[in-house]
Amino acid sequence: MFEDDPTKAKYFLLLIDVYSNKIFVEVLLNKDAPTVAAALEKIFTRFGAPIYVFQTDQGSEFQNRLCQKLYKKLRIVFRTKRGLNKSSFAESAIFRVKRKLYIYLRTFLTKHWSENIQKVVESLNNIPLKRLGYLTPNSIKNVTSSVLVDKSLKEHDLSVPKDVTYDQQQKNQLKYESATKSNQSLLNKGDYVYLKLEKEAFGKSFDIQVRCFKNLPCYSY
Repeated sequence: MFEDDPTKAKYFLLLIDVYSNKIFVEVLLNKDAPTVAAALEKIFTRFGAPIYVFQTDQGSEFQNRLCQKLYKKLRIVFRTKRGLNKSSFAESAIFRVKRKLYIYLRTFLTKHWSENIQKVVESLNNIPLKRLGYLTPNSIKNVTSSVLVDKSLKEHDLSVPKDVTYDQQQKNQLKYESATKSNQSLLNKGDYVYLKLEKEAFGKSFDIQVRCFKNLPCYSY
């Protein structure tokens, strides 16, 4: 990202646990097979629970022979997705990391992003989340942590959040296309929309998903 970075790192690999929303990051010099496979194995060993399914977009860096060998070794089912929301969890996490990283770099007047990205990730993993009953992602350490989450959700009178299914996504898309053709109102209370922003230095993954509230404009921040 920066030419004068002493590590010469150009990329970072990000994985997110969809249960806890915990983010894991490794800095990469390149995206060749040995580098990506080694980074994946390093991140996998940091999970506190067994990994059964690993899902990515259709990037070739995740489908090479070394990575496939790693999935087989760890008995991980590897899947790829396509479409607008193909990697919504990861893209959202990448956006949050980049935004906080940008603020951090400007605050401390440095361009050495690769030396500071783990501090940024750690700060994000220490933010209490409503979906976890206001526990932090870092507090989810192993398979028994779900008991703590259920207890905390109950204490705060919260229900376990449910993600939109693929069938519901398809119905929403058809509804949107139908409304577009008939010039009807496209937004209803509770709908989600994507705001496409200009791509700049941290361009990729800077499309923001926001929620629209009835009779109010949509805001992003």
